[in-house]
Amino acid sequence: MKILLSLLLVSVIAICCTTKTEVFESQRNQEFANGRTIFVKKTDEISRSFGAITGHLWNERHTYRYQFTIEPDEIEWQGLLGEMPKSILFCGEELLLKTTTEQVISDTVKQTTLIRIKPEYYKYVDKRYIFKLFGEQYFITIDSTFYQAKAASCTEEYVPNM
Repeated sequence: MKILLSLLLVSVIAICCTTKTEVFESQRNQEFANGRTIFVKKTDEISRSFGAITGHLWNERHTYRYQFTIEPDEIEWQGLLGEMPKSILFCGEELLLKTTTEQVISDTVKQTTLIRIKPEYYKYVDKRYIFKLFGEQYFITIDSTFYQAKAASCTEEYVPNM
């Protein structure tokens, strides 16, 4: 009976949590040597779950998302959750992008943190026409060897991170 009562009490405490979420945005721009300018925006979201009765911090989750625009070409990129742009290769009309995806998992109850980092490589595809008013632009995934081969002969610029 004591085990059942303890289990019920723990369930009630776990259900009675309040979550507070804060969102922060930061922006930065940088001019590259080739005359192009990059405008980077980062959105951070921090969610904290507190026990309603005890006020104890049960869980904290931090997520972020990057996006950037390159002018005057009007190139736009929106990253996935936890994806950070690292560098851009300008190869004539081609544009290649290297990102890292970082996933941080924290458990405050067990006091553990797990970080996974994985590089990704993309190629920019511009299918816009008539003064870039119609059509679409997007990034496709490429192999790391293709990126490395181009890196030897192209201009690599680093994306400012926050």
